[in-house]
Amino acid sequence: MAVKSTLKSPRQDAARNRRLLLDAARTVFSRDGLESGVETVARTAGVGTGTVYRHFANKEELIVALVDDLALEVEASAAEAAAKGDGSGLWAFLQAAGEIQARNQGLLCRLWVGASRAERVAAMRSKITKLVADAHRHGTLPASVGQPDVLLVLQGLRGVIEANYQDRPDAWQRYLELAVVALKAA
Repeated sequence: MAVKSTLKSPRQDAARNRRLLLDAARTVFSRDGLESGVETVARTAGVGTGTVYRHFANKEELIVALVDDLALEVEASAAEAAAKGDGSGLWAFLQAAGEIQARNQGLLCRLWVGASRAERVAAMRSKITKLVADAHRHGTLPASVGQPDVLLVLQGLRGVIEANYQDRPDAWQRYLELAVVALKAA
């Protein structure tokens, strides 16, 4: 009688551990800031520190991977919003971007900085330009408001989140409400 192994293949375990580490790092760095150590990340993930270093050469490499994941999440929210095609995508994207940033407050300082982010920034600007064009086509955004204005709102969201995170973590929602009213009235 053959014995069925209950062990997962090393690739499955490695992928699972990497995901656990990224999820734990997002929790730790969002909550405590980037000053937190990899020991805290490993403990939160339920793995040893050696597992961290098997996946990431150092803390900086872990942060870069985490910020890349975060950027992909923002990009995916823009693509999902653009698929609406009814003039509401821009507003859906701003709401989603606010929620993503609020959940990841400790990582915002790294989201769109660095030479390796130039392609991502260009891709996001292109997606936002498409969202703005769709809103213009459907009359949900005045012609006087463009992609640079939307970028200012996104930058403002970051500032409000970082400034009010401890005392009023929902302040970004009020800021976004005011910004949307202003954009629609422009």
